[in-house]
Amino acid sequence: MLYPHRQEWEMFFASGADEALSLLETQVIDIVIADMKMPRIDGAELLEIVRREFPGTARIVLSGETEPNAVLRTVGTVHQYLAKPCSAESLRSTIERAVFVKELLESHAALQSLIGRIDVLPAIPALYLRVAHELQSEEPSLKRIGELVSQDPGMSAKILQLVNSAFFGLPREIDDPTRAIMLLGLEVTRALVLSVEIFSQYQITKLGGIAWETLWSHSLACARLAQHIARGEWPDDARVQDRAYITGLLHDVGKLVLAAIAPEGYRHAVKEAAEDSIPLVEAEGRQWGVGHPTVGAFLMGLWGLPIDLVEAILWHHEPQEATSSEHRELILLVHAADVLADECGFPSGNPMGGLDQVFDDEPAILARFENWRSMAFDLLGQGVDRQESDEQVIDSPPAPESTPPHSV
Repeated sequence: MLYPHRQEWEMFFASGADEALSLLETQVIDIVIADMKMPRIDGAELLEIVRREFPGTARIVLSGETEPNAVLRTVGTVHQYLAKPCSAESLRSTIERAVFVKELLESHAALQSLIGRIDVLPAIPALYLRVAHELQSEEPSLKRIGELVSQDPGMSAKILQLVNSAFFGLPREIDDPTRAIMLLGLEVTRALVLSVEIFSQYQITKLGGIAWETLWSHSLACARLAQHIARGEWPDDARVQDRAYITGLLHDVGKLVLAAIAPEGYRHAVKEAAEDSIPLVEAEGRQWGVGHPTVGAFLMGLWGLPIDLVEAILWHHEPQEATSSEHRELILLVHAADVLADECGFPSGNPMGGLDQVFDDEPAILARFENWRSMAFDLLGQGVDRQESDEQVIDSPPAPESTPPHSV
């Protein structure tokens, strides 16, 4: 299946986990694709070893397993799950996407390695408690759990990662965490929440520089606003509206990742941004050579989320750099929602400037932004009744090189 791509990728084939580990000791491998059923060491065990020993390597399971428990064993270990029978096109596109996002951080090997150690994104402890309480009730409601999960970027991302895996064989990508919860069912949801809960224990003491309530309020406001604008621009396209909501919710996930993997460094970046009056993304760049948009896009892409969502996260601070992207509309929308949420009293913690500062030479875009600004104030106001807005339930509608640069 992969033979036609031998000029693009340097490929190694192993008959079992022991042989694979020997290869990893002698070769720099970008991506490992493992069968689930293997003698002695199965796919889940192998990829857990890879996670610990070679954290910068992308980890993909290719399996014919049909039991939910088999999939749950890979949660927190694998980046993507491919189901057998797997077409050549599906395998190729999965590898290409993994290569694409790894290239985002190709010159930042240390940071890429650190990101590879993150099993789940951190989330807000209060929401976890509310979800756990609902799960423990006599008649837990998946719909209510979905509404709670929709308010949290970290848990939303993990739920979407699993439900969009090939294991579920869905005819279309699921963008809405509530829909995902309904498809996953109670037991799978319970297992996921428990696995994420373990990581949440470290939030208060381990994560640096993050004002949780501020970040949550801003992300939620950005999601609501992006969806609201999308409904006005594309009233008959539910898919665009869904994508706008979830991208708005996840646009700042890179902040969570950086604060989790380097809490002291992130505290320093936040302090530097405040003292020097510079955008936080610039202070992050000084600290690591890369900012939270790139980090967030890297992880979301590695998890297999749609490429338009990945690009919108990547360029949400620099939409002018994405002029050639076929997903520019979503990029502009999320950029605008991010800035306008700040203007409406839901700050990101470090404002990045007005909408007109990057598009002075594109009056058509500026005119659209002014219309979107009016829509934003109509929806969110200017910081009035903020607490009431925070607590509302969100309506989320339905060319080859002679030497291959990457090894699989």
